[in-house]
Amino acid sequence: MQNFTLLVCRPCRLKHALFLSSSFRFFMKVNLFIFIFSLGFSNFLLATDAVGQSLENVKVSFQLKDASITDALTLIENQTNFRFTYRREDLNSFSSVTISNRLRSVKETLDLMMAKTDLEYHQVDNYIVLAKRGDQQMVLAALSGVIYDEAKQPLPGVNVLVKGTSIGTTTDSNGRFTMTVPEDATTLVISFIGYKKMEVDIVNKTEVSITLETDIQSLS
Repeated sequence: MQNFTLLVCRPCRLKHALFLSSSFRFFMKVNLFIFIFSLGFSNFLLATDAVGQSLENVKVSFQLKDASITDALTLIENQTNFRFTYRREDLNSFSSVTISNRLRSVKETLDLMMAKTDLEYHQVDNYIVLAKRGDQQMVLAALSGVIYDEAKQPLPGVNVLVKGTSIGTTTDSNGRFTMTVPEDATTLVISFIGYKKMEVDIVNKTEVSITLETDIQSLS
């Protein structure tokens, strides 16, 4: 049997290498596009979940025995996009919570928790408002603002809390914050390490500009 050797000219090998390199680049571009599209689509779905789902459709599962109501609310927040808003004094008389570990809707879970209390709840977008039965429903309003240091530089990571409630947020990298607050809220409590705690009046305001003072004692 004769042996044959396949000879490939150098220009042909070069063209073949260029073809493979071009194909690889095209393949990488397609995969990058798919990744970016998938990431954007998943973020869109998460954003939609925050405001588009009802309490009946979102499921949670946890087990508690003789726990506080705030522990139960925190578990629901950790497993969903919902956030609770309430007046602290409305929860003072709330008894302990005991719930068996079973998959339930948020609505079913809240119904179990509120069954023997004088509290009721209603949904406003991704907020769940808790209030005493018969009280006028808590109306929510939008509030935004920016927080600076004494040199008028924006401060990121500042804690912003509506006084007397559990409603809070933090400032972004530009020192700005946006939150939903009870319409009858009167005061924000602003706190940040290295700065003096500050209370800010928000009556009849939809936007605030706040300057924090350095707390020299905390830095010494």
